[in-house]
Amino acid sequence: MTWIALAIQAISIGAILLSVSLGGRKSEIDASMGAVTGTLMALILFILARVFRVGTEMRSELEGTV
Repeated sequence: MTWIALAIQAISIGAILLSVSLGGRKSEIDASMGAVTGTLMALILFILARVFRVGTEMRSELEGTV
């Protein structure tokens, strides 16, 4: 899911650059805010994936000690 979000952001940034090169000024601000929030979402998804992975490892370790 994180990789999909990251791919969508890459496509979005490409579309923003294309729009700016074609002379679109109005959508530049709205699109740049979407790029920032989408990139932040991808970063949070990477962090959550790591947290769940560590939690799963801790649970399996706990089951082995009991």
